[in-house]
Amino acid sequence: MATTLTPEQRLGRADEELQDLKDGFVEAIAQLQDHPEVDGSFRDRLENIDERLGALRDSLRLEDLDKAQLFEFHGALWEVNRLLRGEEGPPSNLDVIDRLLVTIERVRHVIRDALDEHVVGLPTDAGLVVGELKKWLPKTSNEVIARLVGVDRRTLNRWTKEHRKPPRRLQLVAHLVAILRHNWTEEGIVAWFDRPRRGLDGKRPIALLDDAGAEERLLSEARGGRSQDA
Repeated sequence: MATTLTPEQRLGRADEELQDLKDGFVEAIAQLQDHPEVDGSFRDRLENIDERLGALRDSLRLEDLDKAQLFEFHGALWEVNRLLRGEEGPPSNLDVIDRLLVTIERVRHVIRDALDEHVVGLPTDAGLVVGELKKWLPKTSNEVIARLVGVDRRTLNRWTKEHRKPPRRLQLVAHLVAILRHNWTEEGIVAWFDRPRRGLDGKRPIALLDDAGAEERLLSEARGGRSQDA
C-alpha cells in the first residue's frame, strides 16, 4: 500500500531534490569549463534538470503552497524552462548558466519558505492548528490566543478536541504566526497584530483578520517583517 505523505514530507523531499539538482548542475558547469569538448554531456544534464523539475512540480499539491508561493514557484519554473530552451542564448553561455543557477535557487527559496511557514493540521484539523499556536506561543494566555482567532476561550478549548476543517480566521492567524515566529519574539508576534502597519494603510492586522480580501496583504506584510527587528 502506498504511503500518503504529509505536506511537510512532500516539501522536505522537494527541498532535498532541489539541492541535489543544484549540486549536480554546479558539477556539470565545472566539467564544462574544464573540458569544453564534452558539450553533449552538458546538454544531457540540462535535459535531466528539466525532467526532474517537471517531476518535482507534479509531486506537490495545491495545499502545499499558498497563492503567492504558487505564483512564484510556477513563475520560476517557467523561467528555467525558457532558459533551457535557449530563448536567451545557448544554455552553455555563462550568462545563461548564471541565470539558471539563480532561478533554480528561486525555486528552492519558495520551497524553503513553505517549509518554514508550514502549519500542522492546516487546512484539515482545527485541533492540530490550535496545538501549533500554543506550541509557538507558550507564554501567551488562552484568552489572548482566543482574541486573535476571534472567539472566546471556551470555544478555543473546544477546538483543541475537534478534527475538522479549521475556521478561516484560525487558519490565517496560524499562518501569520508561522511566518513571524522565525524573526520575532513571542511578545513581538502578539504585539504585531495590534500595531498599525504602513503596508496595511495604517490599519492594525487584527482589524483585517475577518476580511477575506485582505488575506494576501496580511501575509505579505508578515513576510516583509522578516527584515525588521522583532
